[in-house]
Amino acid sequence: MATFLSREVGGVFVKCYAHPEKEAVGVCRECGKGICEACAVEVSGRLYCRACIGKVKVEERRVAKPERATVITVASILFFVFGALGIASSILLISLGTLLSSLPGTHPLWSMVRGWLSLSASILIIIGLVSLLTSVLDIVAGYWLWRSLKVGGVLGIISCALGIFLSMPFVALDVVSTSIGIIINIALIVLIAVGWNTLK
Repeated sequence: MATFLSREVGGVFVKCYAHPEKEAVGVCRECGKGICEACAVEVSGRLYCRACIGKVKVEERRVAKPERATVITVASILFFVFGALGIASSILLISLGTLLSSLPGTHPLWSMVRGWLSLSASILIIIGLVSLLTSVLDIVAGYWLWRSLKVGGVLGIISCALGIFLSMPFVALDVVSTSIGIIINIALIVLIAVGWNTLK
């Protein structure tokens, strides 16, 4: 039990307010009444009488922040990180596509390559814009998951499913990095599913 407040007030031992025949083991932190061992309730190392304990516990519940599940915390952080990396790579792709489409060319061979470069530039810009959209979704999902809200879980699952769907055409071009991206998206969906019941 906690270290009690002094039972002696002005040289006189305090008696329990509910059991006057018993000597108090301390006084209630809330109302200051003397309390015996049977009436004393300890909360966070402090003594309270039975009449005040309900009020103290209600106030503690109001102050206490709801705990976020570890899997949701991990998912939230991963969504933030991958969203930030995605935005950076999207900006790079859009910039590269814009640069390719604006290259001047006067050489006779340029006219042969110009159509291919223009198509490549357009593809890079489109991929960059789609990647930017999914990256923003990742960051928004991470924010809502951090707040333990189901809307973050739904948005995260949608973003991951979209990421898996959009990466499928690129498996033939780069099997390793595309497969890693798909596995990460599946892992994020699993993290959300495991922590789903903790979301509000």
